[in-house]
Amino acid sequence: MSQQVLFATQLIKQNASIANRICFEIPEKSTFDHLAEFRNFCSQIKPLGCKIGIEHVGSRISRLGELHDIGLDYIKIDVSVIRDINNNEANKTLLRGLCMIAHSIGVRAIAEGVQSDNEIATLKEIGVDGMTGPGIKLV
Repeated sequence: MSQQVLFATQLIKQNASIANRICFEIPEKSTFDHLAEFRNFCSQIKPLGCKIGIEHVGSRISRLGELHDIGLDYIKIDVSVIRDINNNEANKTLLRGLCMIAHSIGVRAIAEGVQSDNEIATLKEIGVDGMTGPGIKLV
């Protein structure tokens, strides 16, 4: 186990009462470029009650199935897929499939960088579980 993972697990164990409020987000590129290390990290962190997500999911969408057994909590779909989704049929189809795959392995799908009401409406129709970005307003 790396020194960083060991240190993180020790800190979390010392603060176990808040572990379920800690979310680790790892960029998609790092996840797949260092898959063995990422799996090890998940195996150490998940039992402590923390959440784990992958952010900026997009270019390696086809590899998502490789992560079915590590207990991911969510993925954040990259803004490059989300941008102007209401006018992009190819990305709508891609995102529907991605949501279906994510949901089939128990993972929530969150859209990053949402800017407009049109994007919000389309993303709701497609079935994303959450959204982030300047277009999201708390009511």
